[in-house]
Amino acid sequence: MKIWKLKSDLEHFDNLTTVYDRDLDYLMDFDGSSKKASWKPIKVERMEPDQYDELGDAPRFTIPAFSERAVRILHPLIGKSVEELELDYPEKYYAINVLTILDVIDYKKSKYDTFSDGNRIMWFEKYAFRNVPELSEYDIFKIPDETTRKPFVSDRFKEAVEANGLRGFAFELVWDSEAEVPEEDTTATESAGPDNTPKNPPENITVEDIFSIVRPLDNLEVSKIKVYSLIGETLFKINHKDGVKAVEQIDHIVSDIIKAGIYPPVCRSYNDAAVELGYVLGWIISEEYHWDWMAFGDESYLYHGVVSPHHLYAFAPVAYIYRLLTESDAENADVTVALLFNMLKEIEDNPANAGYRFIV
Repeated sequence: MKIWKLKSDLEHFDNLTTVYDRDLDYLMDFDGSSKKASWKPIKVERMEPDQYDELGDAPRFTIPAFSERAVRILHPLIGKSVEELELDYPEKYYAINVLTILDVIDYKKSKYDTFSDGNRIMWFEKYAFRNVPELSEYDIFKIPDETTRKPFVSDRFKEAVEANGLRGFAFELVWDSEAEVPEEDTTATESAGPDNTPKNPPENITVEDIFSIVRPLDNLEVSKIKVYSLIGETLFKINHKDGVKAVEQIDHIVSDIIKAGIYPPVCRSYNDAAVELGYVLGWIISEEYHWDWMAFGDESYLYHGVVSPHHLYAFAPVAYIYRLLTESDAENADVTVALLFNMLKEIEDNPANAGYRFIV
């Protein structure tokens, strides 16, 4: 038996995105509870219609989204486990709210990181499942530790997609009952295209090298960013919705850390402090200035950052905060988080000639 993580083919098909930010926040909280009774179709649009010819049958979205044809074909397999919620779009697409939550993880064989309480799981590095009957009864499901993240699907689901020529689906093998350690096996339902193997960074890596590989975030990465931002808000008592006020708080916190010459007791290292404050800063920039979260680099050397509305400028807030914390000294502790935030508001008045201009 094999278990797959359900993904989308980002190389060949466009993505869907919500028109209104409030709908994005609503979708990110889909945790396996029913939404059908109160559902009103959410208005969505294509993310990059000039770059891709079509959406396919499973465009990337905050939660799984299927075309009408995909819903018709897959409903016999997943109908008992999901709600198919129509989206407001010229063609018929449906948000797929996965209701089935299965307690099937083998925690002894899995690898994962926990929050500071040592109990709640932040994310899994390796999944292992208990070979129990319910695992073969359902063709799409989530687990209790990841109720707002990507669902798992069965071999039957994958075979149905491939047998019916559904396009735009992608599958990551996360567990094989016949193998102790699953191999890195990722397949997409589009025919062979460009080589998508992650590129290793050069020996003398530069910021330009890292930022030369740019891609949208998948749902798991969005969840991680949200988790880190929430941790930062909790530890430092910041609310990203306060906008400029929250930026001023970050500015003061960074300045205080530099003057103290040591990371705060709520963190385990300067890196922790940079991660928690940087993601909050990035979230503020995203909401206040409508910059988009993106991934820069590859699996070997990865940054999360934000890019300006016309994708001319890129900023990695975690790397920026880390540099301030580790390279500044007490005599020059008047750091520039607030000044940089204000600068970003008008930065596209002087656009870069081509590609991204990096703010580091």
